[in-house]
Amino acid sequence: MDGCGEEGDPGRCRCAIRVGGGAPAWGCREPGVPLALRQTGWLAPELHQTCSSASGADCPCGRDAQKALRALVSGHDLSCRILETDHYGRAIATCPQADLDINAEMVRLGWAIAYRQHGLDYIAAETAAKKARRGIRQGPFETPDDWRAEHRNSLVQGGMADGTLQPD
Repeated sequence: MDGCGEEGDPGRCRCAIRVGGGAPAWGCREPGVPLALRQTGWLAPELHQTCSSASGADCPCGRDAQKALRALVSGHDLSCRILETDHYGRAIATCPQADLDINAEMVRLGWAIAYRQHGLDYIAAETAAKKARRGIRQGPFETPDDWRAEHRNSLVQGGMADGTLQPD
């Protein structure tokens, strides 16, 4: 029963999520219509982004973040709540998995940063990740926004300009 606007709630979608890398943008389907979703409140490294480990070695933090997100949502039915639409036309949403706030968990695990333009909900989780040096917080890293700006031309040429995933 995928689709939006079910059960009298026009802002809720049930989604079969296909996890990609980079920005937490997922694909859902409204009946017969693809719907691009972007999770609110956090930014993960871009899929091809690298970060520094505690020893200073490059690590594939974009792919590592993708794996962490996949582990959190794999095999689960998510019910997404659409909050607004961004300038790319993506629905800005929150998609908890049962009682788990996936957004907070990704930030707490250190595989994403709090995205203050969408709120301050994940600042405490980000502080915990920094203190514990988890995920991308093991060493120096470029914020996803800065990395994307620096690599914009190669992202556009490679067909991955905004990290949006298309539904199956």
